[in-house]
Amino acid sequence: MLDNKAAPDTFEMLNKSMDEIGREIGGMNPDDPVRAERLKELCALSQLTRSLNVERNKMIHERMDTLAREILTVPKGDPRRVTIVGEILRLSELISK
Repeated sequence: MLDNKAAPDTFEMLNKSMDEIGREIGGMNPDDPVRAERLKELCALSQLTRSLNVERNKMIHERMDTLAREILTVPKGDPRRVTIVGEILRLSELISK
């Protein structure tokens, strides 16, 4: 099962760091040599965030596929079908656009 708590905390931390660096860059003189370093840091964090989103979405899709295959084995009228569909819907809401 996916750890729904860790991923949001990780993304919140990354976004907070990116916001702080962005504010710092905004207050710097364009000729400040430290500004270039901060821009590199911001770019690296942005790339990391995108990579993490891609991997997280991949894991969510894999789990949804597993559940979709599982539902085919559950007889109609079985209450587990409702649980599986609910889990698929819940997971679909976690996918990052």
